[in-house]
Amino acid sequence: MKLRQLFAGLVGLAAVLGVAALAAFALTATKVNALASEQRRAQFVAREVSAILALTQEYVLHAEERAVQQWRKRFASLNDALTHEASVTTDQRHAAPDLLDEAKALPVLFDALVALSPADTADALKVKRRELFIDRLLSETQAIAQDAYQWEAQVAASRAAIESRLIVMAITLPALLALLFAGAAWLLARRILKPIGVLQGVTAIAATGDFSVRCDSSVRDEVGDLARGFDHMANELQISTRAIKGAEAFLRSITDNLPVRIAYVDRELRYRFVNELCCERLGHRREAIIGRTLAELASQANDPAYMAQVTAVLGGEGRRFEFSERVGRHALCIETSLVPDLALDGTVKGFFSVGIDVTERKEQQARIETALREKETLLKEIHHRVKNNMQVISSLLQLQASYIEGAETREVFNESQARIKSMALVHEKLYQTVDLAQVDFADYVHSLVSMLVASNTMQAGEVAVDVRAQSLKLDIERAIPAGLILNELVSNSFKHAFPPGRAGRLEVTLTAHAGTLVMLAVRDDGVGPPETFDPTSSPTLGLRLVHILSGQLGAVLAFHHDKGFACELTFDRLGDSSRIREREMQDAGASEGGMRS
Repeated sequence: MKLRQLFAGLVGLAAVLGVAALAAFALTATKVNALASEQRRAQFVAREVSAILALTQEYVLHAEERAVQQWRKRFASLNDALTHEASVTTDQRHAAPDLLDEAKALPVLFDALVALSPADTADALKVKRRELFIDRLLSETQAIAQDAYQWEAQVAASRAAIESRLIVMAITLPALLALLFAGAAWLLARRILKPIGVLQGVTAIAATGDFSVRCDSSVRDEVGDLARGFDHMANELQISTRAIKGAEAFLRSITDNLPVRIAYVDRELRYRFVNELCCERLGHRREAIIGRTLAELASQANDPAYMAQVTAVLGGEGRRFEFSERVGRHALCIETSLVPDLALDGTVKGFFSVGIDVTERKEQQARIETALREKETLLKEIHHRVKNNMQVISSLLQLQASYIEGAETREVFNESQARIKSMALVHEKLYQTVDLAQVDFADYVHSLVSMLVASNTMQAGEVAVDVRAQSLKLDIERAIPAGLILNELVSNSFKHAFPPGRAGRLEVTLTAHAGTLVMLAVRDDGVGPPETFDPTSSPTLGLRLVHILSGQLGAVLAFHHDKGFACELTFDRLGDSSRIREREMQDAGASEGGMRS
């Protein structure tokens, strides 16, 4: 049975008993009050009847007018009392005799007695009648007095019985209520206090972290439901605790096996979490570290620069820095990251600290940098030596050409010398730059064109040379073929476009297009080639070299000879020829669209 129903029943029963007791007490008290009032009236009637009897006897003896007046006054009072009694309902009267009917004869008899003068003794009949009236009046009065006293006795007996019953009720009802409350207290102790005591003990054990305890209640009431609910909760907590402990052990296993120092420090700069490597560095067991402050354990607490970083992270800013740490005779370089732990309201609860020993990495980096510097020095030396060797070859060709009498043969040597100088210039630019893998091709174009103008002194004063080169980088694999092509095209313009005495203009442009495409163009307004000129089948070595070298670059060549001669070389600086094909298709589409329009 549910406790709610049980206690509702007990409360209802107590209420019924209480109401019944109050009703019984009220009814009994009403009866007692009614009987007390009736008893007082009975006593009053008895006193008045006795007074009337005495006044009758006094009148018989003395025949005084005062006695007559007193008698009549007493009877009027008696008559009022009996009349009021007669008006009381029968259920409110105990057992009052019909004294009113009996008392009605008294004034008649008394008036008759008063009418017979006691002085008239001569008439024997009147004397006899007077005596008869006196006897009857006295007997009637005595009978009424006797009935009145008997009435009072009955009322007193009834009142005493009811008062006794009231006393019994006053004793019995509290005893019943006490018994009821004792039963309720027993039920309370058995059904509530005892299970709650068990639940309290189990709760105290669970509060220590032991969720294996159970109430094991089989009672089907609210407290039993509460106990079973607690058992379910304890079971869920036990499962959750095992999962949390497993996750914590797994996380600790991960952090303990990581080659980094991991710690969590709260706002009071107390350690709340440390991994194994951090414990080893601090020189204490984990249990001896948790709860202690940074100043107690870490030497960095004495470093103002380190504490400035801690102050910044407690202000909500993440920090990453390196600091030097002395361990015995060795100086370690520790790379540290401090990450603030922000609450939902934005306040900083503490910070995570991750430290990595980067000493070996720093040493390796220093060794690598040293090796790189040595390699750069070596590469510069190689490029310098290649450039010098090419200069030697160029000088040899120049020296050899001075011994040649034929102009055509000497020209061949000069062209070869120019080609060698263009390649040597690439190596010269490489060893002069910081980046040994790429050359500033715009600077190279300016230098090569200047060198070619200087070598063609006959046309230099008559031909205006305009070089517009956009800054871009090329590696050596693309710089040398592009440089050779530029050498051939510029040399070809000086050689064929401007015969002696003809002035003109020579333009060299280097442009970087979308993505990684590069366009190198050489234009002149010279005499131009003959109408039958076909650049793809030209027998000259220069143009053949241009075709061969453009193939190495994966470039696209475009020739124009309507106004002078122009050659455009488009290639990808990264060597991706598919980009060039896409550009050709776009240009072709644009051309067709223009023709349609």
